[in-house]
Amino acid sequence: MPHEDAPQRVLQFLDDEGYNPSSPIRSQRIAEFVLQDLLHINKKLQDMAQNEEIAYQLSYNDFPTKASGANLVLGPVSRSVELKDVEYPIAEAEPDEVWFALNIESLMTRHQQNRGNCLKRMQSALLEARLVENPIVMGGLLLTNTSEEALFEHLDSVRDHDDPGTHVDNVISDLERMDTRLESTDVLGAIVVNYDGMSPAELHTDFPAPSETDEIHYDLMVSRISNEIDKQFLGLPDPQTDTAVDFIDRGEGRTIEFKDPRASADDIAKVAASMLNTDGGVILVGVNDDGNLTDIPDTDQTQHDIANTFYERLGGTIGDIIIEVEEVDGNDVILIRIPPSQQTLYEVNGKFYIRIGESKKPMTSEVINRFFKDRFNSNPSDFLK
Repeated sequence: MPHEDAPQRVLQFLDDEGYNPSSPIRSQRIAEFVLQDLLHINKKLQDMAQNEEIAYQLSYNDFPTKASGANLVLGPVSRSVELKDVEYPIAEAEPDEVWFALNIESLMTRHQQNRGNCLKRMQSALLEARLVENPIVMGGLLLTNTSEEALFEHLDSVRDHDDPGTHVDNVISDLERMDTRLESTDVLGAIVVNYDGMSPAELHTDFPAPSETDEIHYDLMVSRISNEIDKQFLGLPDPQTDTAVDFIDRGEGRTIEFKDPRASADDIAKVAASMLNTDGGVILVGVNDDGNLTDIPDTDQTQHDIANTFYERLGGTIGDIIIEVEEVDGNDVILIRIPPSQQTLYEVNGKFYIRIGESKKPMTSEVINRFFKDRFNSNPSDFLK
């Protein structure tokens, strides 16, 4: 059965259970949905959960001030625990220490009146986690609503929402500003729905919801959380120095891509461009999506084709990309080490790509402009002729 991510599961929950702001069940279920998504994209965490090395706890309130707490915490356990029978089994038990804490806020009605308090609660939870002695990756997720009216469980009559699109746009903009001011270990995101309590809930993906290349888009939020947990606690392999075995053991992610030898050199070049334009990474040719080795019929020719395509498609200047061959269990693996670009953005066949989670995505003109400004403090016209 294919994995269903949190936004889709939130819709099902709203349809089955409705919305009541005073019920803690909603935040607990959403927190568990997010946890399953995190395990889905992070094989190392998934293995640790299966081996009873990590556990999670809901409604955690053992931070120093005991003011805000977290809807969910995740961390290591050294005692015997019992796995829950879910898609990615994991024990529900208090961890020995907290690696990751998640706070969830909802703004489903009366957006203008409730917006300030909603964001203050999220900020308070983030600040409280900073008081813990050991470093913590902190996530903040906002569920908000674009419906023009609502009849929720706690309401006596239909409540009209005046210009909900503008109000949701305002709170999303607030969330984006907050996210840019926070440390990299504090990661914010949003899920935007259209739900009135009378019709089936729908996911709102157009404006004012975050686009798939916005830092606070849900998919990117989970990917960022996974990367921060890797860096802080799991020892993410270094794309520039570690071996093919290290990357295969870790599994695919934002900085690791497996490619079957039958993949076109053009497709591999697009992945390389997306990594150059983001945080760098490594491509392993000769490994399938499941991490199993696949035979490369002619290693020298495949390596030569990739190098030529990179030269042609990436403009002839491919920085410090290294293409080498390593032997793993008697099989050749072509290892392509890609540093993040420090000079310009790279395109393939006229399109720019960015790395989002485990995928490459074409960049919009808005994202291209923002990247040049943020990374190079310049305009695209200074580079693109």
